[in-house]
Amino acid sequence: MLKQRFYNKVYRFRQRFNCTIIVFTTLLIFWGSCKAQESFKYKTIANSYLPSVQELAPFKLTANSFKNRAYDATQELPPGYVKDGSIDYTTYMQRAINGNANVLMPNFPILVNSSGISILSNRIILFGPNSKLIMAPNNLTNYQILRIFNANNVKIYFPVLVGDRDQHTGTTGEWGMGISIASSSNIQIINPKVYECWGDGIYIGQLTKHSSNIQIYYPQVDHARRNGISIVSATNVTILHPVVSNINGTEPMAGIDMEPNQNSDSLNNITIDKPVTFNSKRGLMIVLLGLIGKNGQQVNISVKNHIDDQSQTALHYSGYKQFYNYAPIGGNINIINSTWKNNKLGFGHGLYNKYGPVLHINKVKTIYDLSGKNISQTQMLDAIKNNIVEKDKIQLVN
Repeated sequence: MLKQRFYNKVYRFRQRFNCTIIVFTTLLIFWGSCKAQESFKYKTIANSYLPSVQELAPFKLTANSFKNRAYDATQELPPGYVKDGSIDYTTYMQRAINGNANVLMPNFPILVNSSGISILSNRIILFGPNSKLIMAPNNLTNYQILRIFNANNVKIYFPVLVGDRDQHTGTTGEWGMGISIASSSNIQIINPKVYECWGDGIYIGQLTKHSSNIQIYYPQVDHARRNGISIVSATNVTILHPVVSNINGTEPMAGIDMEPNQNSDSLNNITIDKPVTFNSKRGLMIVLLGLIGKNGQQVNISVKNHIDDQSQTALHYSGYKQFYNYAPIGGNINIINSTWKNNKLGFGHGLYNKYGPVLHINKVKTIYDLSGKNISQTQMLDAIKNNIVEKDKIQLVN
């Protein structure tokens, strides 16, 4: 027993030593002359990263086609209602949604309380150009401005949501969400704009079952406190051209975080195309620690054409422990045609990734200072390969 303990201590020391060398080496390799945010500073994202008018035009035509037969939620408001978002109209908006399958939101700001707005099954919700839901300041650890729980067949067009980050009266918790989807299916959300949430801008997870068939096109999330977009438990998810910026406040501070909570969660057939992550602690983050367990799991994730600009780490992949009594997670993670620039660290990782699925990194371009100095694709891939413990789980392609 004493001999075994001695060997265990030696082993742990060696692993800590190796980890220190790896981290030090990686920092030397990836450190650029542009010093990415050592302390957070809010920055305005360039318009060139945002979706174009042409990209959104087909969805606006579709939304307009629904307006003629939509119920105007303004009809539910009391006499003498205000249009400046200063009075709580949560109950009136909820009543409009409960009673009508197709709802046109008021074309002015609406204050909602910490109960938020629940979206039922078989609903189409339309936001006008000046529509906005504003969360009233509260001290709760958890809230959802728009909540889609146990719902099916929902379409939401052009929602604008503002959290209470700067006015939040509490100091604990990290789960004040803009849009929260759980145990729901056949959900389509077009060009949501979510700002200033106490927790995540958009959260996709489960209550009693994982969510499925989720499509989110052209989401824009800015200055959320925890994550921009979190995918926790879902299958068949497509997110097109998300733009996530200025995520800062409480860990993990990722633009897009794919991180299951438990072995019964699912991350399968997740496709994220043309994501832009900007000025956050981490751009894209994949942590599968919680998924390992007695239920064998397959993970299949594809991220195409990722651009990260000025996040401390562009892609963070980690979270595994040294040893489990369970089999590794199967499947594949494909990171294809990425551009990472002005980062402190292009690729960050943890050890013992032998328990994860195979990670394919295919074509990555890196730019490390504002003058345009490049680290070649070969240098980047070699740096990643040389600092990975389980090399058979990382496949690198020029």
